[in-house]
Amino acid sequence: KVCKLQYAGFRIDISVSNSVGSFERFVVDLLLQRSIFTTTIKNFINNFFEVMIFFHLRCIKIFLLLCLHFSLGMNAALQKLKSEESTTEEMILVEEMNGRDDFISLEPSSADTPHELVFAIKQLNIEELEDLLLELSTPGNPRYQQWLTFEEVGALTCNINSTQTVVDWLESEGVYISWTTNHFEYLKATANISTWERILHTKFYKWQNLVSSMSTNLKQKTDSTSDTSNSPIFHRATKYYLPASMTGHLSAIFNTVQVPPKLQEKFQQSEEDVSAYGDGAEVSNSIPFKANIKAQEVNLAGVKGKRVASTVPAANSVTIPFLNKLYKIPSNLGSPLVSQAVIETADEYFSPQDLTTFQNIFNITKQKAIDLNGYNTTDCGRVSGNCFEGNLDIQYIMGIAQRTTSIYWYSSYLVEDPFLAWITDVANLANPPQANSISWSINEQLVSDATKLSFNTEALKLTVRGVTIVVSSGDNGAAGVYCQCDGYYPSFPATSPYVTTVGATMGPESNSKEVSCQSDKGGLITSGGGFSYFYAMPQWQRAAVKNYFSNLATPPVTGFNRTGRAFPDISLIGVKYNVLVKGNLYQRSGTSASAPLFAAMISLVNSNRLAAGLGAVGFINPTLYAATSKKLFNDIVDGANKCCIMRNNIPPTCCETGFKAASGWDPVTGLGSFSFPNLTAMFTPQTVTNPNDVLNLLKAKPTSKVTSIPSKTAKPSVRPTNRPVTTKPTSKPTPRTGFSKAM
Repeated sequence: KVCKLQYAGFRIDISVSNSVGSFERFVVDLLLQRSIFTTTIKNFINNFFEVMIFFHLRCIKIFLLLCLHFSLGMNAALQKLKSEESTTEEMILVEEMNGRDDFISLEPSSADTPHELVFAIKQLNIEELEDLLLELSTPGNPRYQQWLTFEEVGALTCNINSTQTVVDWLESEGVYISWTTNHFEYLKATANISTWERILHTKFYKWQNLVSSMSTNLKQKTDSTSDTSNSPIFHRATKYYLPASMTGHLSAIFNTVQVPPKLQEKFQQSEEDVSAYGDGAEVSNSIPFKANIKAQEVNLAGVKGKRVASTVPAANSVTIPFLNKLYKIPSNLGSPLVSQAVIETADEYFSPQDLTTFQNIFNITKQKAIDLNGYNTTDCGRVSGNCFEGNLDIQYIMGIAQRTTSIYWYSSYLVEDPFLAWITDVANLANPPQANSISWSINEQLVSDATKLSFNTEALKLTVRGVTIVVSSGDNGAAGVYCQCDGYYPSFPATSPYVTTVGATMGPESNSKEVSCQSDKGGLITSGGGFSYFYAMPQWQRAAVKNYFSNLATPPVTGFNRTGRAFPDISLIGVKYNVLVKGNLYQRSGTSASAPLFAAMISLVNSNRLAAGLGAVGFINPTLYAATSKKLFNDIVDGANKCCIMRNNIPPTCCETGFKAASGWDPVTGLGSFSFPNLTAMFTPQTVTNPNDVLNLLKAKPTSKVTSIPSKTAKPSVRPTNRPVTTKPTSKPTPRTGFSKAM
C-alpha cells in the first residue's frame, strides 16, 4: 500500500490512493528547485533521466502511475513558473551611453564600491512655464519683467507625488535618500555598485579618459581612486533600465551612463608677456565682499563723482580703460546689492593676489571675490597654466562692474557634468547671482539628451526668476572642440535657448574695423556659431534667421540643422585681453573673454535699474532681437567661422563647413556688437514707442495657460528623510555649497 521514494535528500511516502496529489506536488517542488524550465531542452532531458535513475522504487507496481504523475507534475511546475513570470514588472530601457574614443572601459567595478546616483524627477508645468517666460520677457507685454520668486517657480514645477513614489521605490530596494533639492527636483542616494546593478538591471565598469586636456587636481573629490594614473576613474554603465511603473516619474538618473565632458582647451595666450607689474603682493584695504553684504556704501576714499578706470596705454591690446572707451561705458560703479558670477571648471584657479594687483594697476575699486569651493591659489603661473582662464574671467567681470558682489563658482568635472552640476546648484538657491558667465563648452553631440533636457529645464526656471545666463560661443568656429571638418559641431551649453550666447570680434584693438574674430586673419581663435541639433529654434529669433538665409548669395555647405536654436546672439571684442598672472601681464584671446565682459555690462545695467527702483533685466534674448528694428546694434558683416584655433604659430586648419557674416543676424557674430548706452536703452521702458510693433515682430503666443501663481509650494505628505545610506558612511552626505545674497 505504501511506497517510499528518496531523491537528492527529499523523501516522500506515497500510497496508491493518494499518489496523484502527493507525487505531483513532490515533482513540482523538485523541478522548481532545480530550475529545469530555465535551462535548455538538453538540460531538461538530462534532468528527467537523472530523476528516473536516482528514484529508488520500492513499489514496482506503481511505476507506470509514477510516470504519468511525473508528467502532470511537470505541467504544474511549468504553469507555476509562467504565473510567477507574469507578476514580474517589465523593465524599460531608459538610456544608453553616448561614448567617446578617448573614454575607455577598464574592468568591471567592484561589487562593494559605493557610488552616488542623482535621480531627476519629472517636473510639472514646464510647457506652461515656457509660455509664461515669453510673456515676461517680451517688450510691451503687460507682464514684462515681472519675474517670479523662487517659491512661485517651485509651486509650479514641484512634483511631490513622483518624488514620493521614487523615494518609496528606492526604500523598498534598501536604498535611502541622502540629499534633495529644496523643491525635490533632484534626489541623491549612495549604494554599493552591486545594489545599483540589481535595481537598474545593468553592469557598471571602471572607465578612464585616455586623453585629457585638463590636469587632475589632487584636491578634487572623485567617486573612486585610480591605481595607476592621475586621470580619474569613473564608474559608469553602458545602459540602464527602470521598472515600467517608474518611467513616468523620473526624467533621468545621472552618474549612470553619462560621459564626463571633453571641454574646450584654454591656452590662447600670446607667446610674450605684455609687461611686468611687481610680484603680485597683497594690497591692503581691500573690501571683503561677503554673501550677506548689505546696502551700505563700500570704502571709496579718494574717489569723486563717477568712477572710470584710469587711462593706461594699450597699443594693440585690450584693457579695462580701452573697453570703457570702446563701448562708451560712463561709469564702472555697480551696486553691492547686484550679484554676478563666473563659472569655472577643469582645475581652473584664480589668484586673489593677482586680482588685487590688477585692481591697483587699473585704478579699480578694491574688493575681493567670493570663492565658493576653494579654488583660489597663491601658486599659479605660466608653466602650470591653471590660472589664465580663471584670472581673465574674474579680473574683467570685476573690472567692468566694480563694487558688484562677485562670485568665483567652481563646478567639478570629475564626477558629473559641470554644467548640470552648476545649474542644479544655482537653481536651488533662493537668491542666485543675477548675471552668470560661462566660458566653457563641449560639442553638443557628446552631451546626453538627459543632460541637455535637465540643463534646459533649470535654465528656464532661472530665467523666469530674472536671472541672466551668458555663455561663450566657442573658439573653434563651426568645427567644434575637436576641430572636425566632416560636419557641424555646435557648442553646448551655448545652444540652450535660455542662455545668451556671446561671440568674439576683433579690429578695434588695432584701430581697425570691427570684424568677426578669425584665426586665419590674426585672431588666434575663430568665433563659434551655428545651429543646435537638439533644441528647436525659439520664436523670438525666427524672423532674424529667416532674413539671414533669404539674403545669402551662396548657401553654406549642407549638414547643419536649419530649424535648430541659432547662435550666437551678440558679439563683443575677444582678442588680446591683458590678464595678470603671477604679477605679469599676458594676452588672452577667445569668446571666453567676451562672455564675462557682457555679463559685467548686464550687471551695470542691473545696478542702474536698481537705483531707479526697477528689477533685474533677467531673460534678455527676446528684447535683444526686438531691438534690431531700432538700429541699436553695430552690424558686423565681415568674417566667417570656417577655421579652428591657431596653435604654436602654425596656420590653422580651415574647413569647407561653416558660415559667413552678413547684414543683420548671422551665425558668426549674431546681432552684432553695441555701445553701453544702446544696451541700456534696450531695457529702458521709454524706448518701446509702439508695443504692438514689438509684439507683432515676435509673433507672441496667446496668454499663457498659467493665469495665477500659487503662493507657495505644496508640502509633501511625507518628506523624504535623510536616512543613512546602505554603505553606512561615517557621515551623512551634504548638499554642495551655495550662495545666498541678503536683500
